[in-house]
Parts: sequence; C-alpha cells; structure tokens
Amino acid sequence: MKKEFATRSNERGIPLYFESSDLGLVSALVSIGWEIKSIDKTDRKKVKFIFPNSEELSEMTEKYWNKELEIDARTFFEDQKMLKNRIYSK
Repeated sequence: MKKEFATRSNERGIPLYFESSDLGLVSALVSIGWEIKSIDKTDRKKVKFIFPNSEELSEMTEKYWNKELEIDARTFFEDQKMLKNRIYSK
C-alpha cells in the first residue's frame, strides 16, 4: 500500500492507521481478531502491515510488548505461517 496510509490522521492529529513490520506483533494482533487493512511491500527489505488505528489496538500492542497478551499458541503459529505466505507471495 502507499505511504498515504501512514500519514493520514484525524482532526486531532491522531494517525488513522497503525503500521508495523514486527512479525510477532502482527501475528499476535491477527490471532486475537484484528484485520490487516493493507500490506506495504514497496521496500523490498521490510514489509509493513497496516491496521486501522484505535485506542483498543494501542492497548493490545502495549499488552503484547509487556508480555501480558494471552494467545492460543496454535492459532498464533497458524496465523504467523499465513502472514509469511502473504509476505512472500507476489
């Protein structure tokens, strides 16, 4: 997806989209039900996953980094495998 996703914001200056290249974080978010809005493959060395931004998404991301987010291991593994397929597909 294009860079305009990352730069768009609401009237209060809060970004409309959250992007991450961290496969673990993205896998965790997908595993708990977040849908990816777009995948930016313009940089051949780093793929960016783009999600609609929200307060709840920020909370889940914080829980992930604080090791407080609980995820079913098999779901996480399957979602990570699916994301890798999306990264390497054309």
